[in-house]
Amino acid sequence: MSLKNLQKNNSTIEFKEIEQKGTLVVKSWNDNSFGFFIPKKTKIPSFSNIYLFEEFSSIYNSKTNIWEFIFTPEKRDSNIVKREFEFNYDGEIFNCYFDVSSNILNFFAKHFVLLKQETKTSYRNLRQFKDYFIKDKPDYVKEYYKDRIPFSFYVKGNIDKIVDKIHFAKTLNFYLSYYDRESPIIQIFNNDVTENLFKKPCYSLFDEFPNSINANKMDSTLLDILNVAHKTEDIRLEFIFYYQILEYCSYYFIEQEDEFKLKKILKQPDINYKADDYIKEILEVLSERFNVHKTSDKIRLDKTIKNYCKIEDIELELYENESLFKQDIHFDGGLKIKALFKDKTAIETNGPGIFNDVINNITKIRNVIVHLRESRENTVILPTERNNIYLLPYLYLLRRISEKIALQFN
Repeated sequence: MSLKNLQKNNSTIEFKEIEQKGTLVVKSWNDNSFGFFIPKKTKIPSFSNIYLFEEFSSIYNSKTNIWEFIFTPEKRDSNIVKREFEFNYDGEIFNCYFDVSSNILNFFAKHFVLLKQETKTSYRNLRQFKDYFIKDKPDYVKEYYKDRIPFSFYVKGNIDKIVDKIHFAKTLNFYLSYYDRESPIIQIFNNDVTENLFKKPCYSLFDEFPNSINANKMDSTLLDILNVAHKTEDIRLEFIFYYQILEYCSYYFIEQEDEFKLKKILKQPDINYKADDYIKEILEVLSERFNVHKTSDKIRLDKTIKNYCKIEDIELELYENESLFKQDIHFDGGLKIKALFKDKTAIETNGPGIFNDVINNITKIRNVIVHLRESRENTVILPTERNNIYLLPYLYLLRRISEKIALQFN
């Protein structure tokens, strides 16, 4: 009956009977990466008032008004577990403190089982708790847990009065890190269903990974930027880093192009006899360069991209996320990006036009991310999870373009 109460309060939970051996509880917190196997005749605690919010690694007891965030087995004398303070939020006082983990959490940990590969939720931090409770541990694991016990971070107060729990957690996180840069903070997960909305296109998507790769000599600065972009988990920062590739290359591309033109003029064998004519050509190069630099970075960027890339270089990205590129994108905050095409056949019939739109849209998105708003339209891209989903297909396009340029740039 107790497990039924847990399911009643948390509708995503499902039960699977395992050959008369016990019950497997799955999709707690709406997370299918792990479960709880509870053998027959196991004494089960009361779950009547237990709620598992899928946005957090937490356990909420509505009877005691205690919201428990799963932390980690920590040393008893650690300064962090001694932390205790009041948090005044929206006129309500909440007591915040670290303490030993609850019996409910310990029960979950003892019966925790892995079901799938680890996701961004990190098994809701339960894996370390499970290791703590395992009796037959290797010696090196025993040494690690020797002076540790399971701890949680608690928030006690009128939790039900918190209208927006994510906003509450973000606000609390701000103050935690404001006063202590190394403070643990509350993990917050997106509960929107984003799977299968987009695909990660790759050159090896339909073929086997190549048996042989000829490495180009690549610019060290570009490699550093690419490496940082690849490691960055924040979509907006990643977008900015890949765009920096374009900016870096466009600056030096124009420099190199002008240098090549001037050298070509100066190497003409009859330059001494036609000095007046060649001076005019030199002045035209310098004038064009000055105007390009002065009028628009966008002109330089377009010129650089089109020198190194063409529509064929991003066809895979366009085909793989065709459904998203076929519709207008309305970002939370007002910015609107028009559809690239109505049908994918346009990629072949109007490739250059679509390529121009891709470049323009990428630049527009970058400007809004950096400057917060699009100046002419007074629109923004708010930092919402929904917007992150819309940004991803364009991030893939930008990434492929920046990679193609970085491979060829010298």
